[in-house]
Amino acid sequence: MNTNATRTLILALGIAALALAPLQAHASPCSKASAAGSWAYTYTGTIFTPSGPLPAASVGHFLQDKAGNVSGSQACSVAGSSGNEDISGTVTVNSDCDGDCDD
Repeated sequence: MNTNATRTLILALGIAALALAPLQAHASPCSKASAAGSWAYTYTGTIFTPSGPLPAASVGHFLQDKAGNVSGSQACSVAGSSGNEDISGTVTVNSDCDGDCDD
């Protein structure tokens, strides 16, 4: 009798695992937690003003935690004037891996 109960339990667990497998296959790898970590970036470009275009560049780093909180700093230059800026805000990561930032 004990052997039949064990077989029944193993069979029930196997069926449950097979039934839940498609749910895991559709789970998104994109989340705040999966994007968490230390990040660095650079950018260069042009800022267009009424008095003409200005060259701009920045190099920065930030830390994003699993809840989507972001903090860091960047050094930037606009038309040869340089400065340092602190970065803070929150990030939203959508299931299609697209995201948004809020200051």
